[in-house]
Amino acid sequence: MKHSHIIAVVPLLAIMLSSCGKYQSRIEAKIGCDKWAAEGGVFYIRGFYSIPLYERFDRLDRGLGGGQLLFGATSTRFISYCEEDTITRKYLGFTHTNRRRGEKVDIPCDKTNLDCAINVVLDEGEIVKRFAY
Repeated sequence: MKHSHIIAVVPLLAIMLSSCGKYQSRIEAKIGCDKWAAEGGVFYIRGFYSIPLYERFDRLDRGLGGGQLLFGATSTRFISYCEEDTITRKYLGFTHTNRRRGEKVDIPCDKTNLDCAINVVLDEGEIVKRFAY
């Protein structure tokens, strides 16, 4: 008789503990992770091309200016970002630990593709937070 109460309580306790600290749905976990990532701030990447000396003189002659660098479009990136791990049913929160809020990063590009920084793949960040669902 005494053991029947324990048998009834164990499954109930297991259900309660399994949902402890988890989001109720995948969408809620994604929203939580995205909100966390946005709080981390952004940094900026832009492509540049270092103009050789002989080209600088040619550009001056054509009235294009004689600067040493040409810059492409700037890409805005989040310092923290989320990726879903469907096997563990978690969104993983990554952070680029080598980047600072508002930092500007220049990436060398070919002069025919100054916008190369828009699609550049950076080092994978470190997992610093998990959002289970």
